[in-house]
Amino acid sequence: MLIIGERINSSRKPIAQAIEAHDADFIQKEAIMQAESGADYIDVKTGAFMDKEADQLKWDIETAQETVVKTDAEKLSVIEVETTEIHQQVTEMLRKTLPMDVLVDLHEILCGDDMICPQFTPEGKLLSYDGSHLTRDGAKYLGELMFQDSKLNRYLP
Repeated sequence: MLIIGERINSSRKPIAQAIEAHDADFIQKEAIMQAESGADYIDVKTGAFMDKEADQLKWDIETAQETVVKTDAEKLSVIEVETTEIHQQVTEMLRKTLPMDVLVDLHEILCGDDMICPQFTPEGKLLSYDGSHLTRDGAKYLGELMFQDSKLNRYLP
């Protein structure tokens, strides 16, 4: 059984105030309390900030992650997500269209042959907030993987 902590939700007034004020200590204490109470995952919601939800969500996730991920990187590194249908179609189109000696297949580098991809680096850093766009940590991690690919090695100094 998985337990999902859902207390970091902007519909709760104290949480909304902490998010608005970027009160990292408050959000981190909420995350720690849920993790110590047995939560396997922390669900973060910022829907009360419709006009700036993406920015608030990014801050909120990073803030909670700074605390919980330090102790749970191994657990997070195995969380995976299925790629979207459009992503799968684009990947297949590129594979069929481009010669394999020039195609740098980012999907294969990050996810392997499967349509399931990791959500976190082995160190527990979030790869993507939405499954399509990389975080800074995600871009760094994918960049490191890309240059392990023999097609790109020739570009290294």
